[in-house]
Amino acid sequence: KVEPFIKSYQVNIQEFEKTPEQYKSFDDFFTRKLIPTSRACEGDLIIPADGRYQILESIDKDLIFDIKGSFMNLKKLTKSNKLADRYAGGSLVIARLAPPDYHRFHFPCTGTASTPKRLRGPLFSVNPRALKTRPRILVKNKRMLSEIDSPIYGKILFIEVGATCVGTIHQTFYDR
Repeated sequence: KVEPFIKSYQVNIQEFEKTPEQYKSFDDFFTRKLIPTSRACEGDLIIPADGRYQILESIDKDLIFDIKGSFMNLKKLTKSNKLADRYAGGSLVIARLAPPDYHRFHFPCTGTASTPKRLRGPLFSVNPRALKTRPRILVKNKRMLSEIDSPIYGKILFIEVGATCVGTIHQTFYDR
């Protein structure tokens, strides 16, 4: 299934650490590692994943964003009044990965990450068609919350949302 998928979605195999035939499963392929030179990480703040992005400069506690007329509440997204209060007034960046994307997220800046908080939930699809008809998926799906204490940007809340077939969220840490 891996090689036909690569051809169908025109995935760039030059970025892979392994050759397509070396992947033991579709999951192994989706969580593939890239060669170190495939993504340049220059600057203090990076885009943390391949994907499609929506960026909002300012959010408030009660209304963070509108998807097709359905409003998402920061408290529901985080399941925490404390976190909703702390990040009200901040900016929001939403990344949605599509099937051909490299399925790993990276923290967007240097800093110290908190112990991740797991929020249990189902694994509904987050494709555009699903989000158009059921945008509340983002506040229901399994997700992981981490706070990053950045020496440059202060506190940053990083939320990873699981989806159908890619519900495993595993974080790895390293020093540069």
